[in-house]
Amino acid sequence: MITNEQVASVVGYADGAAAARRALRLLHDDAAIEGGRDRFDVGAGRLLNSMWAASLGDAGSVVTKTYVTGGRSAVRGATLTILLYDAPTGELRATLAGDHVGVLRTAGASVVMAEHLGVSEPETLTVLGTGYQATHHVLAFLQRYGSIASTRVVARSEESFRRMRADLERAGLDPARMPTPVADAAGAVGESDVVVTATGASEPVVLGEGLTDGTYLCCVGSNSAARREIDRAALERASVVVVDDAAVAAKEAGDLIRNDWPVEGTTRASDVVGGTAGPPPGGGVRIFESQGLALYDLVLSETVLERLGGAEASPG
Repeated sequence: MITNEQVASVVGYADGAAAARRALRLLHDDAAIEGGRDRFDVGAGRLLNSMWAASLGDAGSVVTKTYVTGGRSAVRGATLTILLYDAPTGELRATLAGDHVGVLRTAGASVVMAEHLGVSEPETLTVLGTGYQATHHVLAFLQRYGSIASTRVVARSEESFRRMRADLERAGLDPARMPTPVADAAGAVGESDVVVTATGASEPVVLGEGLTDGTYLCCVGSNSAARREIDRAALERASVVVVDDAAVAAKEAGDLIRNDWPVEGTTRASDVVGGTAGPPPGGGVRIFESQGLALYDLVLSETVLERLGGAEASPG
């Protein structure tokens, strides 16, 4: 199996963004299929999550990603496994640990949407959450935008922020760009050019009344129909609401479902990247509802395999 450490040795945040951009262009050009995510109850409060996607053509690939959530994984975090197949022959090309691929492609998609929705030189970034995705979103946005001079993190506790800071230090973040913890979430959100929600919250942590026109709001924490990180007022303030994929969002975008917001009123990310949607109108908040696509995993996994010299899948 290709390990998370091997993945990290050959790809970074820019590669995650490039993979997300290419995947969305493939979807726009009808050159790929996104299968979405299915969840299966396997007992004891646990769910088996399964995603798949395929790129078309003579050199196409098929990817599956599986992981279990709930139970002990709710505390320790899920272990993700990616299987990459050669579509024409059906042969297994590689097995990859999917954790690092997952954070790189998710943060990459968030950055790509920022670029395509007109975020050019943001100066302030606020991240709500201190977990794996929150940490990597801080790193991805700071790497992409040298203009960001102030980064704030809304944490549930001092201890959770200390853990996040330690992770950022291990990643080599310049101490001068280290985030500042804040308790006033509404104040930080209202003063930010970019806001990322990466929490496990079931009720809104960002309210529309506190947002500023022009803010890019990237919601990555809720991929369950039962949970929402923003309220309906935030959606009503939006000049555009972008989703990875309409079918996926209709099933699991809690921010839309819990707020009774029709998926028909959203814009597909593939149309944004492919140029079909055009630039969003001026004013308003720009929202990206990130559910994640298996096609992101497919493209980035192919990049990993290429850079590792076409490593074979481990037997068994």
